[in-house]
Amino acid sequence: MDSQRWNQIERVYEAARKLPPADRETFLAKACENDADLAGEVAHLLESTDALLFSVEDSGVATATYVEDSVLPPDLKLGPYQIIGPLGEDGMGKVYRARDTRLDRPVAIKVSSQRFSRRFEQEARSISALNHPNICTLYDVGSLPSGAGFLVTELVEGETLRDWLKRSGPGSNPDRKVAIARQVLEALRAAHSAGFVHRDLKPANIMVRYDSYVKVLDFGLAKRVNRLPKGDKPSLSASTPGQMIGT
Repeated sequence: MDSQRWNQIERVYEAARKLPPADRETFLAKACENDADLAGEVAHLLESTDALLFSVEDSGVATATYVEDSVLPPDLKLGPYQIIGPLGEDGMGKVYRARDTRLDRPVAIKVSSQRFSRRFEQEARSISALNHPNICTLYDVGSLPSGAGFLVTELVEGETLRDWLKRSGPGSNPDRKVAIARQVLEALRAAHSAGFVHRDLKPANIMVRYDSYVKVLDFGLAKRVNRLPKGDKPSLSASTPGQMIGT
């Protein structure tokens, strides 16, 4: 999806979101005219937003209706996802530990620091197109009533490669370092085979689980490219050599 098309979707979505739900279908029919794809994209975004206006009978539990910006208090529910607490923050926004109440499994929720944006949508599309054991799995995507987007991914328990390298020190654990490097390369091979270049690969975006299994995170700067001719190498220009060794 090019930027012009997304801008068109965003304009129609913002206008429709301000209307009562009963009036939206008529509005979309007029605003989208004969463009069924546009109407479908906007309707999907509206459904994602409406799903977050989730209320529960227990008045002691916070709901998404009261969320402002990207700060999510404990026990808040985003549809089936219950916030447990903050995990940290990355270049795109805040990250929270949560629980999927339908499947009773832990998940991570990343909330964009901006409104549901092209970059946020790009990360969702990038991750959803990739299926590899060394790439963090995307479960769901949506937007808060405030307009901020969020991703629901698998929860990776461990530490970043940068922290792991600092803790292990230079010259130690050479076999484990080789094993980690191989897993990162396998993840990148899968991404490149699917036509994606990460462009923000650095130790802070690589998680090492407590069992030494590796997960590559944060495809927010990923770029979709045509399949490369044999022998050509994709550019990772958004990452510097210093970033790759954790300096």
